[in-house]
Amino acid sequence: MAAALITLGGLWLLGLAAQVVGSRTRVPRVTILILLGVAIGPVGLDLLPDLDLGWFDYITTLALTLIGFLLGGRLQGAIDKHGADAFLLSLVITLGTFAVVFAGLTLVGVSTIVAMVLAGVSLATDPIATVDVVQNSSANSKLRDFLPPIVALDDAWGLLIFSIVMTVAGYLSNGGLESAYILKALLELGGALLLGFVLGLPMALLSGRIKKGEPMLVEALGMVMLCAGLSIQFEVSYLLSAIVMGTTVTAFARHHKFTFHEIENIEWPVLILFLILVGASFEPGHWRAVSIAGIAYILFRILGRVAGAHLYRPAALNRRELSFLGLGLLPQAGVALGAAIYANQHFPEISQEILTIVISATVFFELVGPMITAVALRKTHEEV
Repeated sequence: MAAALITLGGLWLLGLAAQVVGSRTRVPRVTILILLGVAIGPVGLDLLPDLDLGWFDYITTLALTLIGFLLGGRLQGAIDKHGADAFLLSLVITLGTFAVVFAGLTLVGVSTIVAMVLAGVSLATDPIATVDVVQNSSANSKLRDFLPPIVALDDAWGLLIFSIVMTVAGYLSNGGLESAYILKALLELGGALLLGFVLGLPMALLSGRIKKGEPMLVEALGMVMLCAGLSIQFEVSYLLSAIVMGTTVTAFARHHKFTFHEIENIEWPVLILFLILVGASFEPGHWRAVSIAGIAYILFRILGRVAGAHLYRPAALNRRELSFLGLGLLPQAGVALGAAIYANQHFPEISQEILTIVISATVFFELVGPMITAVALRKTHEEV
């Protein structure tokens, strides 16, 4: 117990230090936390010898369920505010990116299962980094209006498609898409949708009725953990269930917004642990074997974002602005890493290859992505 408490306290203090350094250097705090994890993990000082214990899985599951729940709330809010344009544009960008990454990785010789999982992981965007850039930019750009809702929708679509991809990949690895496997996959996806709605509806109707403020955190955290536990118990995707639960709460809880405000207060402490432990899981010994796949993943994700943005053209954006919109969606962090860890839990035989590529690409996209997003806003600046 002493070792566990000391470890948790030390990791949270490292997270605080990362936040201070990030605010003064403009280096994304997600990248700093990952690098700290690498430094204290097996590759560096090896200060975390008990990474194989089950508490890493608990933290991963809680972090991803929190992310899914919050993204579900943003998804419904974005649809309400921006309507069909944001909804359709984010969907086609997501599908276009998946198609380009999957086809590209397959062409360079990556196995079907690995290519499918990486294409699913490629769909995630870092909403924190992207929104920070938008808020700090002085450019008068139409992208300022479109980027935040697209990012929210993008991550929600990405997690939804990733959940489907994981189900399909699982059955491909176990003998192919026979009718029995397809039926079971549909039952799993339908079960996740049903569970998210069944939990979200009473949460929307009953939460916030006692007292605004502190009780909302208890209610929200209780429902999030209940969602994760029941999803695992019934063997359905807790990512998808959490998204549906968050969307349902936003759609029906018109009497308050405290649920999401309160749960956001504990998201970052959980993510600190999650991101440092992800970095500590990094083992670059296999990097030479996957270097081509890693470079291909980065290049095809960039190409997929730009190409996908041109598949649907809303009236408010021209073709040039759509290209910069695709480039503005490059930052990638916690959701992608969480998806990679989720894949690791289901496909341990390819976990090292997946994690090595995704962690390396995440560091690249977190360092370069926000700068490219800022450039995209400046390049589409309109003089008033």
